[in-house]
Amino acid sequence: ESMNASEALQQIVTALESITAMSQQIATAAAEQTQVSDDIAHRINMIEESGSKLNSVVTESQSSTQSLASLANELEG
Repeated sequence: ESMNASEALQQIVTALESITAMSQQIATAAAEQTQVSDDIAHRINMIEESGSKLNSVVTESQSSTQSLASLANELEG
């Protein structure tokens, strides 16, 4: 009986070690996912900023084009 109890305790210890290892793997994976999520959020912000800058450039270009068209009309007139 003592031998059975010892074997049972050893199996419990082995199972606990396995659970601990799996928990550590889960924690590591969660940390990596958090890092990836943060990186994605950063890249989305960069894309948004680029879109805003592009919008400003297009607006300025449109204004310049209108000014040039106006000057061309004056020169023709």
